Amino acid sequence: MNRKYINQIIRKLKCSKKKREEIRKQLISEMEDISQDEMQSLESPAELVEEFNGSFSEEEKKKYKKEKLMKIVGLILLLLVLAAGMIWWLLPKQIWLEDSKVFDANAVKMQAELVLEYFDQDDYESLKKISNDEMREFFNTHDLRSNKVLIAENWGRQETVGKVYMFEVKQMGKKSAVVQMNVQYENTNITYTISFNRDMELAGFWMK
Repeated sequence: MNRKYINQIIRKLKCSKKKREEIRKQLISEMEDISQDEMQSLESPAELVEEFNGSFSEEEKKKYKKEKLMKIVGLILLLLVLAAGMIWWLLPKQIWLEDSKVFDANAVKMQAELVLEYFDQDDYESLKKISNDEMREFFNTHDLRSNKVLIAENWGRQETVGKVYMFEVKQMGKKSAVVQMNVQYENTNITYTISFNRDMELAGFWMK
């Protein structure tokens, strides 16, 4: 009971940390052997806090304000560090796929070429078989043939595949392989961005 009473006072004191500790020790020493009946006759914590705060010198009050400001600044800096860490964690970080310790660049390229082969043949059932759950659901709910027509009525056959760029992308703790390639058809030019998860399942498919 005595400790609770003392803590209620200490928490409200507007003085430096050093002064609060001095007052805490003083109160503990004075109330160490006080009885329960005597406790009932003591001033309330609020009354004692008011007396203490009214007795502090201007210098002590300045120390309190400085320490309070430093705590606020410290808290703000901590929040900024945490926010920066969260942003860094959320932002994608990429390296060339050749430098990856997770993916084999040749295997990824061959899988991307297989995706294009199925796509050019409108073989969406085969695409589903090499896709993760999200992409399978995407193929179930989107008519990619209609999307093709929006780009060009008749693409014609595939003629050439331009430069292929491949990266390992790490975002939110997950790594994926991303392939970007430009493909020339008879009647249009398409840039594909294809991604795979660590199990080499198709995890993303974009075209423009």
